[in-house]
Amino acid sequence: LQESIVNRAETMLSKMEILFYSNLTLAQVCKARKN
Repeated sequence: LQESIVNRAETMLSKMEILFYSNLTLAQVCKARKN
């Protein structure tokens, strides 16, 4: 039971990391377009 919880947490973290980095790159692109 605990292993599945850990696996879920890890997949959630990796998804959040992907979202975070994609948002970061999007923000950089927006800044580059404004400048």
